[in-house]
Amino acid sequence: MEGPFVFISFDVMMREPNGRELPTVVNSGRATSITRLHVIALLFVLFAFSNCTALLLPKEQLPQFQLPASLEVQSEYVNITLSNPLHCPVRISIRSAESMLQPQLAALNPIVLPAGADTSFSVTGTFTALPDMQITVHMGNPSHEVLPATISLPFPADKTYRVVQGNNSQPTHHTGWSRYAIDIDLQKGDTVCAATDGVVVGVVDQYRYGGAGEAWKPYGNFITLYDTISGLFTQYVHLQHRGSLVQVGDAVQRGQPIGLSGTTGQTNIPHLHFNCMVPAATEDGLMSVPFVTVEGYNSMELHRGQVLQR
Repeated sequence: MEGPFVFISFDVMMREPNGRELPTVVNSGRATSITRLHVIALLFVLFAFSNCTALLLPKEQLPQFQLPASLEVQSEYVNITLSNPLHCPVRISIRSAESMLQPQLAALNPIVLPAGADTSFSVTGTFTALPDMQITVHMGNPSHEVLPATISLPFPADKTYRVVQGNNSQPTHHTGWSRYAIDIDLQKGDTVCAATDGVVVGVVDQYRYGGAGEAWKPYGNFITLYDTISGLFTQYVHLQHRGSLVQVGDAVQRGQPIGLSGTTGQTNIPHLHFNCMVPAATEDGLMSVPFVTVEGYNSMELHRGQVLQR
């Protein structure tokens, strides 16, 4: 399943050159303009196949977490403060159309913030208004080795399901983002379980519908977990409306119920899209990787129709 953008909300506080504070704004839309500050977060999440008319497409794309950022502009400098509220590292890149800022920002990018960390820094120049800036965010730190993780199938014990789509296959599991993902035929309302121990670092669960067209890609409900010991990310996609049983920041254990399967996003059948990912220095920021479960299943060997027993 190919993944569209999912946009992270930023709380943005700005000051005019005279020091007057501008109102705080939350941005969660595509290339939304806040005065002259454009904040976009590129966290990629995949989705799969449902049957709703384009007239039902949601009016906005929802963030999976909020990352606070503040921008204070004075006549000779811009002070930028960034905070990471998550229990995983994040990589932040800032770009600007202002020629005086480009070399300074290029020297800083990417800014890696450990879990729970924040940072503040200044760039210099002559400013009479808020400069154009664009912020992109990816989860994880590619320079950290990802260790082997203990992984279970993402559904309750004593349950049996079938593979809908295996790894490295058409129509959607053939890119770096989703190459080793598997689709499992959980039905609407079936329990989704954490495949690893870890912490919740992303949740979207307010979408109601899905559809077969690519226009539905950004509108699937999902949960992102981070295994703080191994550094592995796992994602659970196509959850039903209000189908998350957890919130960002919650600690979870392997096998714990975390959500309810559904048909949101780009899908025309109920199923769970499950993916294991590691940080990568790519446009997507995360890369799908093979996995072996404690039940003895190797993701590289799974194929359509295969029975999975936990």
